[in-house]
Amino acid sequence: MFNKDKIKVIKSKGLSYAVTSYKDNLLIPENIIWPPVEIVGRLYKSIHINDFDHSAQSELIKELGYYTDLQSINSEDALTWSLFGYISKCSNEVKTDFLNELLKHLKYEGNQKYCNINLWTRLPHPETFVSGGPEIDVFIQSEKYIILIECKYKSQIGQNQGKDKDKDQIQIRNEWANKIGSKLFPNHKIITLLVGLEMIDNSATFISWEELIEFKSIPHENDLKEYYNWKKSF
Repeated sequence: MFNKDKIKVIKSKGLSYAVTSYKDNLLIPENIIWPPVEIVGRLYKSIHINDFDHSAQSELIKELGYYTDLQSINSEDALTWSLFGYISKCSNEVKTDFLNELLKHLKYEGNQKYCNINLWTRLPHPETFVSGGPEIDVFIQSEKYIILIECKYKSQIGQNQGKDKDKDQIQIRNEWANKIGSKLFPNHKIITLLVGLEMIDNSATFISWEELIEFKSIPHENDLKEYYNWKKSF
């Protein structure tokens, strides 16, 4: 149960905010071993600790011994986990219900009976075919669809992608879909989906966070709405 009144929030020297415990910035399903590997991989030391004054720093590093970006109210990863990561730990029925509602919203045929959801998956590079290609925030796989989701909150599409630094995040994902994904999944429809506050790139299919949190298939719908509105208040 999300309870914003129990969360301690600290203001930076500028206009950003952070929580003293990274767990307070995440919605966590019941009955899973915590933290899962997806979150463990995001719990690295942040370079932004100096955004806070000295007294605040001591509170922010108390839990882990260092400050992590998952403590930031503006963390895209925290929001990504709290919607997609949460659902990824639910039953296949919950995941397929969510996927079918998403497909219907995007004007695609639903009726999928299997759904696998993985976060922060690193793909082979579409130009060189070596490791270290684009990291997909959310990779959804069903019988007929592959959905590559790029999540944004208050940031822009990353530039300087590709071996010549002449592509952006969406272009490199579309290139992977065309060059590699189409061979790996010849019978699937591959969709590059941008999730954000507003459309910032017209080369991807788009859905807003506000649209997503209204989905009736989300198992923690009420908590997610409270959580999202809490984040927006900052």
